[in-house]
Order: sequence, then structure tokens, then C-alpha cells
Amino acid sequence: MANPSPIQCSQCSGGSSSDALECAKCGGRIVRICGTCGFKNSAAKGFCDVCGEEMTAGTAGQIVPKQQIDAVHQDNLKGMSPPAETSPEPPPPPPEPPKRPEPPAPRIPEPEPPPRLPPIGRMDPEPEPPRTPEPPSEPEPAPEPPPEPEIPTVQTPAKPNPRRDLEDFLPRTGVQRILRNDELKEEQPKEPLSLKTPDPAPRPGEPPRTQLRRIPDSERKPESRKEERRPEPPKRPEPKVPEERPREKRPEAAAKKPSRHPEREKLKPLSKDDLAFTQRTIRRVKERPGASTAILLVLLLVSGGLYGLLWKQRNTPSRKLTKAAGEYLFALKEKNFGAAYEALSAESKASLSADRFTELQEKGDWSFDDLEIKSLTEKWGFITYKLYGSNASGEDWMHFVLENGLWKRAYWWHLMTPIEEALARRDFQAALKYANEAAELNPRDPLVNSYLCEAAYGLGRWDAALKVCRRTFQAADKFNSRLEPKDVFHLHSLVADIYRNKLGRLSEAVGEYNIMLAFPLLDADSRCDTMLARADAHQLLKEYAEAVPDYEEAGKHCRNLHDQAYAERGVKILSGLGGEEAIQRLKSHKMPGDENTLFAWRRKVRENLARELKAAVEDLAFQETWTAEHLAGPVYKVTVTDRSTPILSGEVNLLDHSIKVNIHVR
Repeated sequence: MANPSPIQCSQCSGGSSSDALECAKCGGRIVRICGTCGFKNSAAKGFCDVCGEEMTAGTAGQIVPKQQIDAVHQDNLKGMSPPAETSPEPPPPPPEPPKRPEPPAPRIPEPEPPPRLPPIGRMDPEPEPPRTPEPPSEPEPAPEPPPEPEIPTVQTPAKPNPRRDLEDFLPRTGVQRILRNDELKEEQPKEPLSLKTPDPAPRPGEPPRTQLRRIPDSERKPESRKEERRPEPPKRPEPKVPEERPREKRPEAAAKKPSRHPEREKLKPLSKDDLAFTQRTIRRVKERPGASTAILLVLLLVSGGLYGLLWKQRNTPSRKLTKAAGEYLFALKEKNFGAAYEALSAESKASLSADRFTELQEKGDWSFDDLEIKSLTEKWGFITYKLYGSNASGEDWMHFVLENGLWKRAYWWHLMTPIEEALARRDFQAALKYANEAAELNPRDPLVNSYLCEAAYGLGRWDAALKVCRRTFQAADKFNSRLEPKDVFHLHSLVADIYRNKLGRLSEAVGEYNIMLAFPLLDADSRCDTMLARADAHQLLKEYAEAVPDYEEAGKHCRNLHDQAYAERGVKILSGLGGEEAIQRLKSHKMPGDENTLFAWRRKVRENLARELKAAVEDLAFQETWTAEHLAGPVYKVTVTDRSTPILSGEVNLLDHSIKVNIHVR
């Protein structure tokens, strides 16, 4: 049976119940103290978080001993004093009644040993002579009984004081009540006060009766005179116990024997029908030993099955994992770092020394509660708990691995500092080395996979970076981690950049941008950059209806002037208002193999024609016009005509700055 596990306050040790969360006296946390290891668990717990033993439910609400509560009460009263001039003065004590003067104590003669009384059944032939102050004469020798305790007798003083005798014998209230009676006088008979009923007065001619003392039968000895010996009662013959003797006919001495179980005396005695049924059952069992053996085997099988189920329930992987985690945390809490180090996995201890493990631990006071398994497989377990401490409080977690049937802590925190330092100096090769060592110790920790993702991206290994980044996102959804939202946002930005700029997979890039914009509490700069990047991806996918709202929304969040101008230009171009810009782009475009722009090339063509015609350029009356037409999105068509004759045309993409020229007439 489990030791009692009382529920009480963790600060003042006051008793409480499991329904209360805080102590009504001091406001402390209500806990249940394990009766096996003494750990303070949550009040609603049924099993200890450290030793895993079941805590007795019947001890809920057990009251702490009064000495502890009084000690806490005295501490609370320290420094407190009753307010001055406010407490009422105690009433004066009632006046005591005047004591009557007592007469001088009379001289009491030396008491004499009382004469021994004869045993019951014997009478002295003559009455005992009255006592006198002189020493009485020696009685005749008689056969003395064995030494026995004598009954003390009340010695009467020479001149008794009735008032004093009554005051010494009765309670004070009784003495006062009796003394107020007018019938009590000094002339009362001077006899000693006795509680026994006085014998009736002797009849005329009959000697007074001598006070007798009853001698127990065990101390009585046979007398020499048979006529004065009290006849002994005849011995009752010992009854023969029949085989099926009814219980009602047994001797009364056996019924009066003190029972070892007093609670059984309250049970109702069996009736005759119940006794008969019991006797018939016993006879049937004796007549059919096979049936009784079968029943016994069935009972043994049932009890064995129940015991097996109980043993299996107490030795499930979840119970073992909870117990291992509780023992590990309890060792850290008690600063027993040696025991905590032994609870690490074999690979963790191989990469970490005991001294380094001790240096990494918290030195302050802290506690834990509410161990809970979040994920459990055949080889791995993930457990969370609540941490209470001066440095940090909240929810924390641990990963465990099963080694040789025992759960061990997968520990890699000693590699965190080298990884961070390598990433800070952009030494991605060293960061990848330390991150791989951490992944061997705990490949399920999201933080470890995030280090691998960033190191692979820095080394330009796009496929490996995408693989470990996706694994990071999956682990972060399943397990708690020390990755903050900004860290996860940064990893998504790396993936989106790989999809758009390195692999040209614009649809996957848009999906990553959607995830990034869904992050809560996203700052304005991050939202501006993400909106512009998604708008560009939409226009590259020729999804212009989605790109225009993104440019408009980005202009509302961008605080940089350059970003604002870029967003406004995107709205203008996609809305068909970029014709003038398209014409200027085509005029400034240079043909391959020619250093002149298109505009300069057309002017040179006109000059050459006028020279051939031996005329001035102004006299030839050239009428070239440049017009722009919005085709779709950022693409515009610019056409050069001379008196309605098309000379050339060009398709201008104002966002990617691509130009395609078609010459119709030389």
C-alpha cells in the first residue's frame, strides 16, 4: 500500500483540498507531497512526477498537524500588537466569601493496624469490643489467609469537624450547598464519613454484625473447620462438542471472549438458513473435490490475470518515460549533476564531458510540474513540463531516446554555441559540421534542422537546403522548439528565394510568400518586401489581376522612398498608363552591332536620304510619329510611322526591360 500523500500549501504547510488552487491562508500553491520520495506534485496528480508511484487518493484534504499550523500562525502574528487604549479592561474579580475560622486540629492518636477480617462464611461468636484510645489487646491467633491487599479504612479523629470533613470529601459546590442547610449542627454524631450504606440496627438480643470483606475465590484457601467452609459449587461437566453442533448451544464463556476484531461484533449474526447453506456448501466441496479444484484454478487464473494487467499498466512505455524524465529533472533540481549526466544517452555522453555538462546547467533555484507526453514512438519520446524558477518560467520540453530498454535524454546543447558563432562569421562549412553532429544526437529537434538549412543555403546546396528546411517546418509543427517566429520567417524567405531566383519555380515561390504574409505581428518592412516579391512573381506568371493589388498594398506599408516609387510604377505599368515610358525605352534602345540608339538611327537615315536627294532635311518634310499601345501587363507596343506608313515597331516590357524590334521599311 502506498504511503499517505497529504495535500497542503507549499509555503505555510496548511491543509487544503484538491479542488483549491491557492492556499486561502497565505496564497501559496496547493501541492500533493509524495509519500514515497517527498516531491511536491500538483494537487490534481494521481502519480508522482519523480518516482512514478501512485499517490493515495484517500489522503486528499489531510490536515497538517496542529503544531505546524500553530507555528505558522505565530509567525504571522509576529510584529502585531493589539491597539492601545481600545481593548476593554477586564472586570474586577468577584469578592471571595469570608473564610470561617477553623478550630485547632485535635490531637490524633497513633492509628492501629485494623484486625484482619475472617473469610466469607465465617462469623466471630462475639462482637468486637468498642475501640478505645488505649491500644487494644492482641486478638487470638487464627489461621491467617495468604497475604492480600487490604482495604483502607477511614480513621476517625478524636474530635472531628463535620465542616472540614465535608469540605475535604465533597466538591466545593456540594460543601457550600450542604453547609447552607440549617439541619447541619455541631451536635451531629462524631463518626467517620463513609460512602457505604450503614447496616441496619441490631435487633434486641442480637449481637451487632461485624463488617465483612469478600475474599476473591482465587485467593481463598480451604479452611480447617469444615462446618465454617463455604461449599464450592459443583463443577460443570465439560460438554462434548458434536460434529455439527449449532453455534447457539456453545458455552457462554466462548461468546464472552474478547474479540480481536471489535468491528465484527456489529455484524448481524447469521440466520439458521445461512448456516445451513454454508454447511451444505462445505459438504458439497468435500464430496466433489474436482469441482473445488476447478474453482480454485479459475480464481487463481483470474487473480493472475488481474495482477498481469496491473503490472503491464505500471510498466508501459509511457509510465517508464514519465518516470525517467521526472528522475532526470529532479536530479537537476537537487543539483545532483552526476546522476543527471548518467541519464544522458550514450552518444550525448560521448560528445560531452561531465564537467562541461555541469557548467551548462542552471545554478539558481527552480522547480517543475505537470509532466506530459506529447509524442511517443518505439524509439523516441517527446515530453513537456512546466518550469517554475527565478530566471525563467513557462513551458519547457525534452527529447528522449530508448537505449537497451531504458529512456535516455538526447542532449546536444553544448553544440549550440559553436554553430551560432560559425554562422555569425559566415563560416558555413564549420556551421554545417557542428550542425551534423547535433543532428546525430537529436535529429528531431527543429532548431538543429534550421541550422542545417541555413548552412546548406550559404554553401549553395539548393536541393539539400530545401530538404532540411522542409524537415524543419514539419518538426516545428509537431514539437515545441526554441525557434521564434522571426526565425521561421527567415527560413521561408530562404526557400522562396531558392524557388524564384535559383530554380525558377515561381508557383512554389508564391506559395512561400503566402505563408510568410500569414505570420502574425509581421513588421511593416518585412510585409513591404514580401508583398513586392509576390507581386513580381505574379506578373512573371502573367497573373496581372493578382499583381496589381499586391503593388498597391505594398505601397501602403513601404517606408523607403525607393520601395514606394517601385510599387507606384508597378501599378502604373500594369494598369496601362506606361505608354510614354515605353516610347522613351524604345527610342533609347540600341540595335545589336550599332552604337546608335533607334532614335539616332532614324535621324541618321533621314540625313542620308536628304544628302542623296541633294536637299535639306527640312525641305523633305518628314512626318515620323511614335505611338504606344498597351498589350498586357508590363508589355507595350511602340510603332513608328511616317505619314501613316509604318516604319518599325517594338514590344517593350517595362518591368524586365526586354525590347523586341521589328523593322518594316528601310
